[in-house]
Amino acid sequence: MFKKFITISIFLFLFSPSMVLSETLYVAAASDLQPAFKEIGGLYKQRTGNNVIFTFGSSGLLSKQIMHGAPFDIFASANKRYIEELKNKGLIADDKYYVFCRGRIAVVVNKNSGSLPVSINDLIKGSFKKIAIANPEHAPYGAAAKEALIKAGIWDDLRQRLVFGENIRQALQYIHTGDADAGIVALSLVAADNNYLLIDEGLHNPIEQSIAVLKDSKNRRLSEGFMDIVLNGTGRKILKKYGFVITEGF
Repeated sequence: MFKKFITISIFLFLFSPSMVLSETLYVAAASDLQPAFKEIGGLYKQRTGNNVIFTFGSSGLLSKQIMHGAPFDIFASANKRYIEELKNKGLIADDKYYVFCRGRIAVVVNKNSGSLPVSINDLIKGSFKKIAIANPEHAPYGAAAKEALIKAGIWDDLRQRLVFGENIRQALQYIHTGDADAGIVALSLVAADNNYLLIDEGLHNPIEQSIAVLKDSKNRRLSEGFMDIVLNGTGRKILKKYGFVITEGF
């Protein structure tokens, strides 16, 4: 009788829901999404027991990795152009993607560099000797910063003072370390500090955050669960908290 009890106990232990091995989802995402997606990833693990491993970087460089076979399940880009390129190459599952929010850009300064500018045009002041933005060649936030500076009429004045980060987080790091006196970065990375100058969206093209499951994903079921959080109630509240403008009607 005792041996039978032990056998049944071991069986129940091994096959109890709490002992089911967790699975892992691999998500490539634009750097501006890091704070929001880290929070969403924690919520996803809490709900499902599954892990999310994020790779954050510039949208352009991540899309190149995907084209070369990087084994991600989901790609979240800061610009829908990169996801459309992947779709045209047949790399997006069911040829379907979602524009789920818009990003905003803001001016921030190093704490030792003086006061926050009143307008974007104040960046031409001599106190801002180095100004950081993400590389506009492959980072959507860098492209938006360049567009805003051109439209404000100060791009040519600042070109020699610009410092380019590989992505928007590196641009912000340059400001924090003092390698740049000021810069234009993603609002989502500085919203919690409440010390920034928000740039008018009319100065640049929309920063359309887009997301899709990749065709070669080996975790379609897990991917759909993560996408559901991002695109619906709780995920939208989290994104809004970090300064994203929620896109309606996708």
